[in-house]
Amino acid sequence: MFLFLFFLSGILFANEEDESFPESNQDQVPLSPTDAARRKIQITALNTETVNLIRANNLSKASINIDKIKKLDENSVEYHYLKGSYLYAQGRYPQSKNSLLKAIQIHSSHDPSYYLLGMILFKEINGQSLWNTFKRRWNFLITIRFIESTWHWLILRLEIF
Repeated sequence: MFLFLFFLSGILFANEEDESFPESNQDQVPLSPTDAARRKIQITALNTETVNLIRANNLSKASINIDKIKKLDENSVEYHYLKGSYLYAQGRYPQSKNSLLKAIQIHSSHDPSYYLLGMILFKEINGQSLWNTFKRRWNFLITIRFIESTWHWLILRLEIF
């Protein structure tokens, strides 16, 4: 009878479990495969929604979703990537960089984290000055090539005489 009531209470309160997230994933006993799969699906759904909210510059709703993901699993690559994206959208590049580096530490081939990290590094070294430096170097190389070709042309002319 007790087991029946236990399972019945699990069914009755299943929706409440979906709404209330555990405070920390570190203090819990290991999850069953079913619970782990459910948590992964919730994180994936929140991840997709949050990426779209950040792209739409709806940062208040994105922040709420990021907090939900943190409560589900604060050690997930999704949490650190989304936190980094959120901070990037706010222009808080050093903090964003730290979160993205944590995401890369968790999942070393997470391309979106590398992309945003590259954007931050580009902004840190001032992309315009980088472009100007590239143009100066390019013009210098073209000038050197012109001098070399002119020099070869002169040598050929002098050998003729």
